[in-house]
Parts: sequence; structure tokens; C-alpha cells
Amino acid sequence: ATIKIEASNAHTSQLFFSDTDAENVGRISLFHGSGQATSNSMLFDLSGTTRMAIDSSGRVGIGLTPHTSDVATNITEGLLQINGNIDIRYAGTNSDPAGARYLNFINTDTTLVAGQPMGGLHWIGMDSDNPNSITAAILADCSGNSGTSSSLLFKTSGSERMRIDATTGALLINRTSRIDTSEMLGLTGPSSDHCTLGLTTVGTSNMGVISFNDDDGNFRGRLQYRHSTDAMEFFANGSERLRIDNVGKLLLGITASNDTSEVFLVAAAGTGDHC
Repeated sequence: ATIKIEASNAHTSQLFFSDTDAENVGRISLFHGSGQATSNSMLFDLSGTTRMAIDSSGRVGIGLTPHTSDVATNITEGLLQINGNIDIRYAGTNSDPAGARYLNFINTDTTLVAGQPMGGLHWIGMDSDNPNSITAAILADCSGNSGTSSSLLFKTSGSERMRIDATTGALLINRTSRIDTSEMLGLTGPSSDHCTLGLTTVGTSNMGVISFNDDDGNFRGRLQYRHSTDAMEFFANGSERLRIDNVGKLLLGITASNDTSEVFLVAAAGTGDHC
């Protein structure tokens, strides 16, 4: 069976839903012809307000009329456009991890190549002076030609700032490749300034630490700054071996000295040993 609602090509076909209190509780409208502001578009209204619209190109707008012009260069307007937050809500349990919900980007190309875009997120600004600007982005780029892994790229102001390498997990900041195969953290400073790695602790009771571990899970080597005494300490084989105190004394094998006349102090190697 078929229900046909026919209107001229310059008018609107409508289906109304009413109750005893109001005539127009819900409505589905199809606008025909070029004379309409939303030509060949279908609108879904509730309580007198349009809640969803589908335009003639299949773009769906929820809470808005689908846009076609306010998109950044090389970015196709979205088929689903929403004015509001998006929640992925489900009743998950710790016994059913497979029951989680995901936002999937699926590239159906069967001949993927290295560097091919695999999808991503864009934050686009519509400032009147700089319309259609991609202010930030998180992108996935295919790694290799097998299509099994992607590098993650993080961009701001149109430039890549950080990436996580697909094959090694290396974190690269302000650069796109590793200098050495063993490099897991790569930093490149600004072109007009020094490159600084800053470690900030809260208060003076904590320490700033750079540690060197092996697979036994212990600190085998450590470089630490003790803020409570303003001393720099160097560890090897799990023990402190060298310290520079807050007045510049170099303490080798000891951690403190009351001798104010010496700037370099060395402890004996062991009981009864010469130094």
C-alpha cells in the first residue's frame, strides 16, 4: 500500500500529527522547487520547532539546517551535522569489555599506501577575519602498505606539533622522524630559541627525577634535583655516587660535608682504604 502526498513543484508536502490540545504537535515536510529556501529538503518538526533536516544531497542536520559553505579547504561538508553534544551511552560491565562502544573510522580502500589519510578530528573556526580555518587537528596516517597500523599526528594552526610513530610508539615533538632507531622521545626546539625540557615539582619537598631503568623495574641510574636542599644528585647501580650541593661543592661518595674550605671532597672506597 502507498500513501502519496503530492504538491506542485513550488510548494510543500506535509504530514501533520495532532492531539486534542494542539493541531501541530509534529510535522514532516518536504519542500519542493527552487523557490523554496530549503529546496528539496525534508524537515522533521516537534512542538512547532524543526528538530532535524535532510537536504537534497543527503546531509542530515540535527538542531540546525545542514550547511554547505562553512567548511575548511579540502574538507568536505559533513553528512551528519549536529548543534549540541554527542553522547555514546551504553550499559557496560567489567565482565564484558567487548560490549564497549567506539567511534570507528573505516577506510574501505583495498590498496592502502604509506602516508594515506585514515581519518581524524578537526576543530574549525569561523571567525570573520579567518573563516573556515582548521585551528587544530588529530589525524591518522597509514604506516607502510599493509594497512595494519597508523601514526597519530597532532596539529595546531595548520602545522604538525607532535606525532606518535606507528611502528615503534616513539613520541616526536616538533619533528616528523627519528634521528636514531633507538630514539623513543625526540624534541626539536623553536628555530629562534634554545630547546628546553622542563621538570616542575609542586612545592620544595618533592624532587625532579630523570631515571634509567632496566626490565627488573628498579632505578639503576638516576639524575635528580632535591629541591629541599637545592642539590643535584647522581646515582649509579641504585646508589648515589656524586652530589653537587647548594654552594657548588662536588661531593664524591658522600652526601654532605661541614668543611667550608674545600670545594671537592672524595670519600674513601671502603673501611681501611686509602683515598
